[in-house]
Amino acid sequence: MSGIVVEHLGKSFVLRDGKRFVALDDVSLTAADGEFCCLVGPSGCGKSTVLNIIASLVTPDSGSIRFSSGAGKTRIGYVFQKSRLLPWKSVRDNLALALAGAGVRRDEFASRIQHYLAMMGLERFAGEYPAALSGGMQQRVAIARAIAIEPDILLMDEPFGALDEFTARAARRHLLRIWEETHKTILFVTHNAFEAAYMADRVMLFTAHPGRLVRTVTVDVPRSERAIDEPRLLAVQKEILATLGLE
Repeated sequence: MSGIVVEHLGKSFVLRDGKRFVALDDVSLTAADGEFCCLVGPSGCGKSTVLNIIASLVTPDSGSIRFSSGAGKTRIGYVFQKSRLLPWKSVRDNLALALAGAGVRRDEFASRIQHYLAMMGLERFAGEYPAALSGGMQQRVAIARAIAIEPDILLMDEPFGALDEFTARAARRHLLRIWEETHKTILFVTHNAFEAAYMADRVMLFTAHPGRLVRTVTVDVPRSERAIDEPRLLAVQKEILATLGLE
């Protein structure tokens, strides 16, 4: 397991017209070991860029990332907005490919695949191809693929954003059940203020152009009391929207 410390992160990109776009400006944040944190803000505020820097997919202009995993390399799992499943491979083989890439011993593949598909309620579909699955099921496969490598940190970039609300609610429940069993450190990007309030221990609020962290909201509602009509969660949602000027 591992926590994350982000200090004074800055990142800009050069656009086609030659102008420089500042995606992040002096962003500092932490996620404790086993904490579920959501990043919320308008499009273009740098939320995904933060995840990409943590995953070493993007190099920052300034600042640093530290992990509290102690000895050894921190293993990171990533769930993107789209499932990114290989359509010519079965569900089982999509997970096996991720396990091979992570250096997992081949004799562990079968047990891990069965275990993590079962956690997502998908064990019956191991032999199916992605085209046979609904969008929600494909995203659940993507989550199973990410956690099958048993990462210290799980990064999630709007994984339920393209799903209808009914399907998204089911996917959230599956994810929270896994988190409650494994207590992975999760950074979860979303535009949905209620989703953030419902899922997170803390919600980190970003403003756009340039992306800055302006406030962190702690969700003090016990997990056992969280429901879609819980007034305290609705109050957190309102607080998020008001901070972002959307209320």
